[in-house]
Amino acid sequence: MKQFVTLILVISASLLLSSLCTAEQTQVLYDDFSGSLTTNWDLGRAANEGGTNTLAIVDGRLKWSQEYDYIETKQAFGDDVMIQFDLAVEGGSARAGDFWVEFVSLTDNEDYTAGIFRSKYGISFKDDRINIGRAPSLADSTDADGVEDPPYLKTIPESDPREGTLTFVYSDGGVQVRFENETGGVINSAWVGTGSFSTTKIRIWASTSDRYIDNVKVYAPSGTTQTGNCTPKVIVVPLGD
Repeated sequence: MKQFVTLILVISASLLLSSLCTAEQTQVLYDDFSGSLTTNWDLGRAANEGGTNTLAIVDGRLKWSQEYDYIETKQAFGDDVMIQFDLAVEGGSARAGDFWVEFVSLTDNEDYTAGIFRSKYGISFKDDRINIGRAPSLADSTDADGVEDPPYLKTIPESDPREGTLTFVYSDGGVQVRFENETGGVINSAWVGTGSFSTTKIRIWASTSDRYIDNVKVYAPSGTTQTGNCTPKVIVVPLGD
């Protein structure tokens, strides 16, 4: 199984000038929702739900006030891409899932194209859960996999508040989802083989109201190398075991 970590690579001035620094991936998008929502995102809603999206920035966070609205990056990203964002679940629980994050152009016969997250559900499921599967479609929200449907389920005891950081990555023909809760607990899904794409946009869905995200970061290949004393770079490193 592969896992991934995010490293800050700082090459000190004491290194030889001939040293080589390859900027594999850098932060190419950051949104803390302090400006206009439509600067970085297109907005929508699953057609079967009817009506239009009601997404809005509230107190510096993006808020869902109804089910199955989505945001989609205006920008498309190349191979080896990672998205990370803070999330918060308030209000009632949702059986299928709270959030799906998908690489829109990724096609796969098994539909392993999205990371799924669900906070605790009811009184019987007192844990947070992640999985790899299918997101809602633009036509039909019920096309989505529930968090318990695919075979890559991982769980962690619930945290209070119901907050954390969700990360979804594509690299070397595979995807992985990771969740870190507010108390520092971490779960990683298996590294799941999937399809491919040349470039892709990224879409984030929530299943119901009172779901929030903030501090969205996208890392993608910078396409540059640098010799000599390198400036700090953010690099996403897939690890094998």
